[in-house]
Amino acid sequence: MSPSAAAVVAPASAAAVVAPASAAAVVAAASAAAVVVPASAAAVVAAAERLSAAFAARDVGAALDCFVTDEAIGYAGSERAETATGRDAVSALLEAVFARDEAYSWRVTEARVHAYAECAYLFAEADGLARTDAGETVPFPYRISGVLEEDGDRWRWRHCQGGEPSS
Repeated sequence: MSPSAAAVVAPASAAAVVAPASAAAVVAAASAAAVVVPASAAAVVAAAERLSAAFAARDVGAALDCFVTDEAIGYAGSERAETATGRDAVSALLEAVFARDEAYSWRVTEARVHAYAECAYLFAEADGLARTDAGETVPFPYRISGVLEEDGDRWRWRHCQGGEPSS
């Protein structure tokens, strides 16, 4: 299967685009670098931003809304036990993660998007933040990747994996 659209959202190079802050920045950076980035690439990166916002708010419903609506979804996190398949299992896992004494979020700093018709693969580097209930903010490196499906005007996760790379 050959991709209908592929874009690298990364530090500038011959086939790359800078997109440090948001999906909108993907398009702005592409214009500045004279690189064409398919609108679908920015929309796929926006799916990672929506999931980050749900994590920051510790909102299980908003997080599940970032996934396709059927039962065949999956999530894998940084910890060995943070893996779930199926809507109920993903919901239970997210409830446990969101019950911790810290909330997580991330900002995509570079991403590779491969879009195939109504399906896309995202691999992204990000700057993560853990905000504790005591008010402390701890930065950490983060990676998020997975398979997404187009659903009207937005992309939703079919399977998402997020983790902290070791140095």
